[in-house]
Amino acid sequence: MANTPKKKNAGSSAKSGSKRRSAPPPPAYNAQARIIGGIVCLLLALCVLVTYFNVDAILLTFLANVLKGCVGYGYWLAASLLGAAVGDLIPFDTTGMDFALTALFVVLFLEQWRKPENRPSAVIGVACTVLSLAVFGADNLVIPAMVLILAALLMGRRRLCHDEA
Repeated sequence: MANTPKKKNAGSSAKSGSKRRSAPPPPAYNAQARIIGGIVCLLLALCVLVTYFNVDAILLTFLANVLKGCVGYGYWLAASLLGAAVGDLIPFDTTGMDFALTALFVVLFLEQWRKPENRPSAVIGVACTVLSLAVFGADNLVIPAMVLILAALLMGRRRLCHDEA
């Protein structure tokens, strides 16, 4: 066998004369991120322990309900904002749409009237609305009517609930 000369590494001779690259500096210490991460890990560990021991934890149940509520209201709010934004882009003639709210209240009243046990609350609603119309007029009807209905239903709550039971 013939001896072949070993090849010299071109990179090693170039590196020997040059300066070595230093490691990048470590990231800055972020105390807030570490605290938040610690809290999240602690909550996850508590959730695991509670589910492992099958315990009904009041605080965790409360936190879960708050989170569900925020997400639920977030969907409702996002859909409303999206509807408002898209509604501004679409040209639409709303003439005659003011009757839709009146029709809604008529349908709600008829649904209340169908069941005999709901008729007293329906009569209270109509009576308070007519009283508000007579006293405050058509322009200032809604808020006084709602306050009167609420007050009347709260005062008659025991009687109305007793009739249902």
